[in-house]
Amino acid sequence: MKYDVIRRPKRRGVTLKVTKDGEIVVFAGLDVSDRRIAEFVEANSKWIERTTKRMFDLKKVKEELDDENYLTLHGVRYPVKYIFGEGKSFVGHEGVTVYYKESRSAARGEFFSEYAKDYLVRRFDELTKGVCPVKVKRVKGYFGIFHRDNGGMYIALNESIVHARKEVSDMIIYHELTHIGHAGHGRDFYEALSKLCPDHRALRKELNATVKL
Repeated sequence: MKYDVIRRPKRRGVTLKVTKDGEIVVFAGLDVSDRRIAEFVEANSKWIERTTKRMFDLKKVKEELDDENYLTLHGVRYPVKYIFGEGKSFVGHEGVTVYYKESRSAARGEFFSEYAKDYLVRRFDELTKGVCPVKVKRVKGYFGIFHRDNGGMYIALNESIVHARKEVSDMIIYHELTHIGHAGHGRDFYEALSKLCPDHRALRKELNATVKL
């Protein structure tokens, strides 16, 4: 198994990580022998294999989602047709038609953001009966978040969850909705979530495998 070793004077013992490109990097102190490093890597070989596969899978997902020739909506990968000029972009039977004036990529992104916001706001109201406001954002740090302060409460959703199947994006809504009555992620939280969304664990795994933050 190929790996790079980075030695640091103040580090004690051995640690490792797998980068987003699937490279294995080992961090070790100056006094750690090469043999000990090799034994450490071998002892963690199964974890490395699982993590490396996950990194490559996520990289593939990102490449597919970033491909200008396609747009994934609700788990379906639609071909994109670009038309230069004025017009309203839309989803049709044969794929997505995007009108653009300058950048095709920007126009595709703007269409997805508008589509995601329209869908998620409507779906949120259907599932929650307007229990609190919702905001749809383009962010990297979370799929969804429940926010409460002196001014009230709201739920923010990441537009990227629209790439996943509708059942998956529903799970995120249910997850954040459960936080209204349960602040943490304890046993009571998951018991309440299971009542709203019995398959939430499987759907979470699907989300992590199909959508990249």
